[in-house]
Amino acid sequence: MTRAPTAVRQWHVSTVDGGPPRSSRPSTSDTSPVTPTTATSNNAVRPDAAGLRTPQSVPGPGGLTPGIEPPKSSGELLSGPAAQQDSFLGSTSYSAALAESHRGSVVTPDPMFDRPDTLTFTRFVTPATKKAEQDRINYGARLLALLPTLPLAEELIDRYMRLSQVVIVPSMVVNLSLQALRRQMDSFSTDEKCYEMSRRIFIETNKPIHYNEDLRPNNYHEFFTGEHLRWEILGLIFTLMGLSCMTIGEETSFASTIVSCKVDWKILMEEMLLASNQCISFAYHCQTLNDMFVWLLHCNLTFLTMHRGESNHIVWRRLGDLSTAVYEMGLHQDPGSTDTAPFFLKELRKRCFGTAYCADKAIATFLGRPPLISRQYSCSTLPVDLDTSAIMSSSPGELANHLAELDSDGWNVAKGHFVRATFLRVRMAISYIREDVLLLSLGTEISDLEARVYSTLQKAETAWNNFPQSARYSEACWTSETDPIICFMMLLLYLDHLHSLFLLYRLLVRKRDTGAEMLVDTARKLLSAVLVLCKERSRLIAIATDFPWIILYYGLPSAALLSAELYRQQAQQPPPSSQSFLSTANTVPLPRSELIRNLSVFVSAMEWASSPSDGNYSLCVRARRHLSRVLDEILEQPASMSPPPAAAPGLNTTLANGGEQDGTDDALNEQAAAGTLAAMAGVSKMDGMPPPSSQGLGSMPGQDDDWQNMEFFLDGLVDNNIDMMDWNLGL
Repeated sequence: MTRAPTAVRQWHVSTVDGGPPRSSRPSTSDTSPVTPTTATSNNAVRPDAAGLRTPQSVPGPGGLTPGIEPPKSSGELLSGPAAQQDSFLGSTSYSAALAESHRGSVVTPDPMFDRPDTLTFTRFVTPATKKAEQDRINYGARLLALLPTLPLAEELIDRYMRLSQVVIVPSMVVNLSLQALRRQMDSFSTDEKCYEMSRRIFIETNKPIHYNEDLRPNNYHEFFTGEHLRWEILGLIFTLMGLSCMTIGEETSFASTIVSCKVDWKILMEEMLLASNQCISFAYHCQTLNDMFVWLLHCNLTFLTMHRGESNHIVWRRLGDLSTAVYEMGLHQDPGSTDTAPFFLKELRKRCFGTAYCADKAIATFLGRPPLISRQYSCSTLPVDLDTSAIMSSSPGELANHLAELDSDGWNVAKGHFVRATFLRVRMAISYIREDVLLLSLGTEISDLEARVYSTLQKAETAWNNFPQSARYSEACWTSETDPIICFMMLLLYLDHLHSLFLLYRLLVRKRDTGAEMLVDTARKLLSAVLVLCKERSRLIAIATDFPWIILYYGLPSAALLSAELYRQQAQQPPPSSQSFLSTANTVPLPRSELIRNLSVFVSAMEWASSPSDGNYSLCVRARRHLSRVLDEILEQPASMSPPPAAAPGLNTTLANGGEQDGTDDALNEQAAAGTLAAMAGVSKMDGMPPPSSQGLGSMPGQDDDWQNMEFFLDGLVDNNIDMMDWNLGL
């Protein structure tokens, strides 16, 4: 896995005419004081020919720029409100108890008591805390110096906003914020100005934000820009730029600004990720809680999954941050009649909750962990099926016309209608089913498991059939006039639906020894749907960074199950009365030629779909190596199986040796990776299944345990999940 950088790396920037690279910028990981200098042409932050800005020095705690108010003296008492807006307090909270105690009483309760943002905090400023504040301002100034020139930022962000299927930030808010920032660029022209601006941004970020019903969509950005510039919007700009940089080089249809930049996009991406994370840290320090901050957390989570991979512990921690913010903001509840937020903001909050809820279920499934956002505590309704531009309309009449297009369930049934909200509504409905699947799969033992699984299967099929026709995937969309990106989004929904069915049938096979035929059939459909990417990849190259996730999340479980069962049937050729890998009374016939062909294409896809810069690259490489070996065994010995190769130490043995990965132990690592990939595939060994017999597999004494770890390719999701994570993090 790609590891977190310990320091900011230098950009390798050259001029358009191929001139020498500029001198190294100071690392933002260096928090040592920088002696301030007078504002001369030598210390200005100059835009270079590539559209990037190269700071020369930043004033820091070693001395303050003239005109900047110094921090409070040591020992002075500070008090003030927290920076958050009204946070959610439920019926068991302290405020609810106080409100109930005042019922029927002549005493009027304090209306501000249930608003945590009005509660003051008190702290003393000591020399240590004063220095820490100065260091934060200094670091903030360095982050401001990372901002590229606005044309480059605008073009990168616009590109990502057009391509992304999950971005929840309205384009209007981003564009207006960039325009406001353009008018402030002179404030970042020198080191001293950057330092002063950083100080002011901290002051603004410490202030709470409150909205009223009269707020217009085109004025929303004013809470975060101009005189009220805050770290949340800057963090969002850094994040969106970094996300766009993830795919630079995958396509050539760029506008002139991007084409003319001689920039190492991967290094720029690293710095944008660092800046994004640091802005979140600043916001936490200011106790920020508002819609923009939740948007930033979600975009940052998306960035981390693409860059580090879903199995990285940092991704899980950020998902926890997002889940906490969702609950604290009250996004899991429908707004009450007393909510003074405007309509567009209420709708954006529903979309924010839905996107976080779906991301939670996807990552929880991928890692085999309980979800963090539970529907049991949520009553947020689906967002309306309208484009973001429609709900951001400032004209009440125009908005009313758009709302009139919806049916009683909130769907826009216009022919061919498919927007981001359509995608989100369908995905939320599928994620509701997925939460039930996770409860059945990861929860405690259930006595009526089979009945509940079949009930959930019925709910899943009913939900899918009730979606509008325009939202349901069909292979015919690729030959129609439908935009390939929309076809891709519908394919993702179909894969999500099939994946839920796959997990349910797998559960029946594992726990109740039934449903094998449907499991194999669903696995074949799932694998075939994933392989559509191979056929259409030339039309989807702009979003190719999504491919590794799709291959691992949807393709690997089905490919691993089918390859392992094909291998077992060919090697053991069990009679009808014996237990196969699927643990059923009768072996499910497999179409050998079809499976070998599809598995071969899948293995090839794992090679071209992932690059070393992808967060999931290591898992793709190891999955490809193992599947290739399984296919080789199947093709080389079609009728019988010779004794297995010498046993490889299991996953825990690798961990005990420190997880060392070097070329001399490559074969060992591949086999140890099988246990890891088994967990990713999500099918574990049947209770009571006998180990492979020495007659069928040629096992030698002392090899049974190790070979079983290799042979049962899908084993160990529950038992080895934590080990899997530690092993990956040690790569």
